[in-house]
Order: sequence, then structure tokens, then C-alpha cells
Amino acid sequence: MKVDAFSKSYVAFGFLFVSLLATCTLSQLYAAEQKAVASEEMPVYNPPVKNAEVIRIIAGEADKANQETAKSRGVMRSVTRGMVRGMTRGVVRKASGDSAEAQEVFLPSRMSLIAPQHTGQTSNSQPVLLWYISGPWPEKIEFRLNEIGVAEPLADTDIAGPDKEGFCRINLADYKISLKPGAEYECFLTIASDEEERSADFTAGAGIRYVKPSDELSKRITETPKEKQYHIYADQGYWYDAIDSLSQLIDVRPEDKTLRAHRAALLNQVKLSAEAAYDGGGSAK
Repeated sequence: MKVDAFSKSYVAFGFLFVSLLATCTLSQLYAAEQKAVASEEMPVYNPPVKNAEVIRIIAGEADKANQETAKSRGVMRSVTRGMVRGMTRGVVRKASGDSAEAQEVFLPSRMSLIAPQHTGQTSNSQPVLLWYISGPWPEKIEFRLNEIGVAEPLADTDIAGPDKEGFCRINLADYKISLKPGAEYECFLTIASDEEERSADFTAGAGIRYVKPSDELSKRITETPKEKQYHIYADQGYWYDAIDSLSQLIDVRPEDKTLRAHRAALLNQVKLSAEAAYDGGGSAK
């Protein structure tokens, strides 16, 4: 059966038309999706105190001098298998015989507590603290919580390093720690790159204060659907509640681009742009 040139051209045109139609449809769907995200009212964080003292420390950014010291003193540190030599903070894995193999461990480029630059507020005496790290860390990370003016720390322990970049959680309830109303606290996460020279520590820090919400605010939050509570927390200056409640929603709906856009917006408002840029990735764990 012969197919003339006109028929061939007609078929080719048909394929081209269908391809263009599909492209236009996908573009329209993407545009509609972006419009839907943009149409959702973004949460706005209102700090309880304007122009407060900056106390947040971001490991890898705010502490440039210590980071350079850490690099010069052995950022690529040995993880010893089968034995520990001296003060090496290696991950110890049993090896056959008496041999010990060294494995290079690279210090992450950034670690931060997801907090505002000033002391952030929480309405919960046992808040959840979110933190971010830019890459895996196979060793322990030191966690310390101090009450300002008190010599003994409330927490001074080690937590497991994550196996990948992302957001992580520290729940103070797990440590049976309750904050006192009105008291101010400092929390720190530290990777000790050299146990014998602590000036090389890779440290992130932030401030937190427990402030009981008013009866009116508590009632307002209770009457608001969980999907919208983070808006109220952010507006009323309760940073830790806002970011935790929003992150819990993202855990349930990790593909929800609106929720992720809202968390990125809050992160950008407190100058955590690297963390906001990452937010297209995994949820907190």
C-alpha cells in the first residue's frame, strides 16, 4: 500500500500537534501549581523583641576562625577500626587480627540550630529543637543545654550523628528536661575535631526562653486547625512552636510544596538561607 507525501506530512503534523499540546498542558499545570503555592498566605515571624542581641552561632559560617583551625588540625580525621589510639574520637569497628585501618571523615561544611538570631521563645516547657547538618557525620555530636547564670548544665550528653544531610530533632522530653518560665537558656551542638585542642570545635548554638502564652492566645490556638497553628505561633513570636508544628505537618505530607515553601519562608526570615534552600529535600527526623 502506497502512502503519498501528503499523508506523511499529515501524520507528522499530527504528532507535532499532540507534542505541543502535551507541552502546553504540562506548562499550564506547573504554572497553576506555582500560583496555588503563591496564593497561600505566607507565615510571618514577628520577633518578641526588635533588634535584640544576636547570639546564634552557625558552625561553618559565623565561626570562620574556628572552622579554619579545625581544617588545619585535621578535618579529615581518622576513624580507627579495631582500636582507639590516644584521644581519637573515631567510630570503633571490630577488625580481624591486630590491624587497624584508617578511614577519612570529612567535617560537614555547616551545622545550625533552627532558631532565630536572637533568643527564641517557646510556649512549651519541653520543646522540640530542630537542627540542620550539611552532610553525614558517623561519630557522636555533643549536646549541651545551659540555663544562663547556673553553673551546672541541664544536659551534657552525646547524640548520634546523622547518616545524611538534613533536619534532625532533639526532644527535651526525652531527657526529662523542663524549662522554667522566664528563664533564658543556651543550647549547643559541637563536633570536637580535636579532643586535645578544643579551640578547633565545630559548634552551633542558639538561645531559648520558655514564655507561657496568655489564656487568650492558648484558646485561639486550640480553636485553630493544626494545619494553620504555625501561622499564629509565628505571628505571636513563638519561633520554636511555629517551626516544630510546621515540620510535623511536613513529616505527614512530605510532598506538600506549600508547606515546604512556608518553612523556607520562615527560615529565610531568620537568615537561614542555606537551610531554606535545602528544604526541597527530606523532612526532619
